[in-house]
Amino acid sequence: MLKIKYNFDASKISFIKNGGKVKGYIECDDIDLLSKIIPYVKNYKYIGNTSNILFLFEKKDIYLIRYINRQFIVLPNKLLMGSSLSLNRIYQNSLKYEFSGFDAIGLIPGFLGGAIINNASCFNQEISSFLEFIILMDQYGNIKKIDKKMIDFSYHKSSLESSNLIICAVFNYHMISKNKLKESHARYFNIKKSTQPLDKLTLGSLFSYNEKVCVPYILDHLGLKGFRIGNIKISEKHANFIEFHPNELENIRLLIEEVKMILYNNLSYYIDLEIEIIS
Repeated sequence: MLKIKYNFDASKISFIKNGGKVKGYIECDDIDLLSKIIPYVKNYKYIGNTSNILFLFEKKDIYLIRYINRQFIVLPNKLLMGSSLSLNRIYQNSLKYEFSGFDAIGLIPGFLGGAIINNASCFNQEISSFLEFIILMDQYGNIKKIDKKMIDFSYHKSSLESSNLIICAVFNYHMISKNKLKESHARYFNIKKSTQPLDKLTLGSLFSYNEKVCVPYILDHLGLKGFRIGNIKISEKHANFIEFHPNELENIRLLIEEVKMILYNNLSYYIDLEIEIIS
């Protein structure tokens, strides 16, 4: 399957329903076909479900590419999973096959490929913990196997380049009962529900973890909960979350820049953003 749409409205695939027009959108489930196309695409960005990507433009000369691979194969003591499997779907599969490692991570609204690149974590459960190796395609269309030991993982980061496409990944796993998985998943969900605006359009944490300060605490201490520009506001439930609203690109830009400067004026240094902005 190959779909190509030109002059595409990025808001149609945006997790928070925002964004302008891009040169094109490519969706493909055939890696051999995609490997032949990609060397000729000059400016592109691989995307999953865009749950941490903010499209902050009205028009951009770029192709957005979504590769579809929802493979799920149980091997002896290993799992082979396609990069476009949602983390929630993997958790649902863990109940059926009773494997560990995704009862907390399954609460993250992302796809496996992006989770590996960003070393997604939830309640101290990291996606890289049980990873054995990945299969990826580089910017020249070459398919490669990369062992975990060749990748540098840190908190919500990895050394994997964004120009590479993760095709699939193989994980080790341990057996665990379905009831224990359900219990821990429910416990984690209740904590998130009580502390994060799960019923709102958000992209997760706005600012990255910082070893020197607790950013959510600082934002809360500065009275920024509820701070808004137009319909875009800092969540009253969690100060490191923005509650978005469709079609308010300028207000989003203004609010993020304002909050960045408020933090800088109080800390005398900038805090990195956790979300990825394409502008």
